[in-house]
Amino acid sequence: MENFQRIVFSKIANKALNKIKRKVYIKDEVLILKQQYKQEDINFLDNIDIKILNEKDLESLSQKKSQTLKGEMAQGNIIYGIIINDQIAHYSCVAFKSHAIREINKIFILPTEGIYIFNCYTFEKYRGKQLYYIMLKFLSREYKNLDKYIVVSRYNKISYHVIKKAGFFKIAEFKYKKIFNKEELLMIDVPKEIREHLIKFE
Repeated sequence: MENFQRIVFSKIANKALNKIKRKVYIKDEVLILKQQYKQEDINFLDNIDIKILNEKDLESLSQKKSQTLKGEMAQGNIIYGIIINDQIAHYSCVAFKSHAIREINKIFILPTEGIYIFNCYTFEKYRGKQLYYIMLKFLSREYKNLDKYIVVSRYNKISYHVIKKAGFFKIAEFKYKKIFNKEELLMIDVPKEIREHLIKFE
């Protein structure tokens, strides 16, 4: 019992410490990737239950997740969910006009012919089933006439691999560092189509 309590306390302490660290110091390499539509065989999607989520669907989620997603809906963004056994197994958000890229403290004003995919999450019990990949391929088909944009940390190797597998390619790279309230953002190979669409997030 004592060992169990020690383990639980250690996990809580580490979580709290990491949270404090993120507030004091952040260092990341952030990538923007883009997907252009290409005709391919994605008929396997026909057997997957994917729907646009509404507020009632969100009642089964934690209060924090539910409030976050309701906030996105209020801004006109769409939340797609993969449903397994009547449960939300994965969700992804889609923005059409603009959205904050908090990883670099900028707002991305979307090009007219583009959408931004963000806040993609697979619940733990459904991981390992390629749901993230399936959702990205679904969105590729759903918005086949639009360019798709997505952001990922270079250090998040699993997500980066899935995104590339789904047909996205890197078009911009940033090195972001923040110590307390002092920021440093280096734009590495950022094309005009991205640079002109980034504004400071206040």
